[in-house]
Amino acid sequence: MALTMAVTDHYMAFKRLRVTGTLTPSSTYPTGGDPIPQNFAIKSPSAPINMMFQQIPTYELQYVNGNMKVIVSATGLELAAGAYPAALQTALTFEATYHKFF
Repeated sequence: MALTMAVTDHYMAFKRLRVTGTLTPSSTYPTGGDPIPQNFAIKSPSAPINMMFQQIPTYELQYVNGNMKVIVSATGLELAAGAYPAALQTALTFEATYHKFF
């Protein structure tokens, strides 16, 4: 019921900080989404203003209120709480956008 984050790169883009990396899910998915860890070495006191995930066949990953939410594409409904499907039990790439603070 936790995601492990690894930051692979970060760069400035206008007044934004862009961060790329991977999220590796634990074995279980909680209702409402898995909380995205924010305790890594990014110099922004706020949560991401946007987050994009790699595309996974049959699933849509969304950033909602600090969580990674999994939607089953065929039904449009959230993945039921329980074990992550095999397609999601790997390192998932992401790009997050933060406000840049000086």
